[in-house]
Amino acid sequence: MKTFIRHAIVGLFTLAVTVSAAAQSIEFQSLNRKQGFPALLEHRAQYTDKISGVLNYPAGATGQVPAMVIMHSSGGINNTTWEWSNYFLQMGIATFVVDSFTPRGILSSAADQAQLGYAASTSDALLALKVVAAQPGIDPKRVGVIGFSRGALAAATSSFENIRAAVLGADSTLKFALHIPYYGGCTQVGTTTGTPILLFAAGQDDFVSAESCALAASKLKEKGANIEYVLYPNAFHAFDVEREKTLYIANAQAFKNCVVAQDLDDLSYYVEGKKVTSKEYGDYYAKCMTKGATVSLNFPAKSDSRAKTTSFVKKVFGL
Repeated sequence: MKTFIRHAIVGLFTLAVTVSAAAQSIEFQSLNRKQGFPALLEHRAQYTDKISGVLNYPAGATGQVPAMVIMHSSGGINNTTWEWSNYFLQMGIATFVVDSFTPRGILSSAADQAQLGYAASTSDALLALKVVAAQPGIDPKRVGVIGFSRGALAAATSSFENIRAAVLGADSTLKFALHIPYYGGCTQVGTTTGTPILLFAAGQDDFVSAESCALAASKLKEKGANIEYVLYPNAFHAFDVEREKTLYIANAQAFKNCVVAQDLDDLSYYVEGKKVTSKEYGDYYAKCMTKGATVSLNFPAKSDSRAKTTSFVKKVFGL
């Protein structure tokens, strides 16, 4: 039996896809939505928010199977999210689609990203890892994470060892086996757990800066990360999302002009290459933000990124 699920995403066209009726919804506690990375690293974290995720096993699964945690974009869970879930299920990989928004009463963060702190999104991903790894039939050493737009930031920063330890505990050996950020903002860097990262960016992205992602990838490599950076020069944001036409979202917050970085190893802040205070960082960030950004399907980029994702996941998971 199949159930059709349709979720709206602000300004975006979506397709109907199917989700197994055997899907299991799991609730879990996560970080307070307003807390930031300093709260995590300074042991002031308050895990007051209850969120949820949907767990699906691949058909005919036997033994311990790998799994992918899927982190949604600023529009929340949509049909492309379920398309990705089905894609992995067909590869024999279980999926856990995290809903960071609905349980918190958020419909979309595109026009106001401050509704949910990025540290909370990252905590959502890491605590989802803990949930998934404990499920029967899941191989805890083969759980990866993929994220899109703001979900990409969670997919990337969950690779930082000090963040992982802050959320899961310094004595925990649990970590993601792989990280796949798609067209997210690249404002955080840090020393990673060493597990491989496949980072996708779009050259025409006017939500976030592809240049910042290239710089972040370079900085992460300097810190010892195992990272591959893939740029699609002619692609816009959300290049893998099927839609009828290119769309301009007038009320979306855009950060293409923001040349900023936050080093989570020592909680230092940088603006245009210069070290600044956290207040100066926040002030600059508020001023560099603009309104209005574009989303557009780029089929060659979608096809190539799917092929690269498949190869990457199969190699790491040993499929």
